[in-house]
Amino acid sequence: MNSVQTKSLVLSLGQRTHLIPQNVSYLEAEGNYTNVYSTKGGKRLLSTTLKIVLEQFQLYGNFVRISRKHAVNMHHVSMVSDKGVSLHSGQDLLPSRRMAKNLDKY
Repeated sequence: MNSVQTKSLVLSLGQRTHLIPQNVSYLEAEGNYTNVYSTKGGKRLLSTTLKIVLEQFQLYGNFVRISRKHAVNMHHVSMVSDKGVSLHSGQDLLPSRRMAKNLDKY
């Protein structure tokens, strides 16, 4: 098993929060909290900021911040256009003008 596969198994965010980054489709900021949306439709609220969660997820997956409120796992994006980002789950998210340039390479 190579190091990328070993690192990507489980991400620990606190004592009771363990997530598998590949199963996360996107992250949503809600003040000083972060909603984590799974590919299976589940939602989990973390008591930390999106910036801190995203720093942890950057090590384990292909997460890109698309706005002040959202970051997406590019492995679960079905389409990127100038109007937004569409996920495999059918969810559409709007990037900010400033962050949309991060999507140019995808």
